[in-house]
Amino acid sequence: MSTDMEFVLIEDNEEDAERIMRFLRSNFTNTIHYFQDGADAVRYLIFEHDEIPKLILLDLVLPSVDGIELFRIIRSDSSSSAASIGR
Repeated sequence: MSTDMEFVLIEDNEEDAERIMRFLRSNFTNTIHYFQDGADAVRYLIFEHDEIPKLILLDLVLPSVDGIELFRIIRSDSSSSAASIGR
């Protein structure tokens, strides 16, 4: 059973990202915004996105902005701080 929820995936390994997206699409949602770089994800979540995603999944080791710093940035922004974040 699939329900349409918006998820954000931040993972620099394409093989892992594909596996995660396949699982999410088959069980939860068709709306997944995928980023390989922490800086691109920050730009999207803070400046380009109006709604809070249901879930943000992020890798801890990322180019540009690592997962720990990305987590802090997301939590400090009032528009995205309510999202569930998995590491």
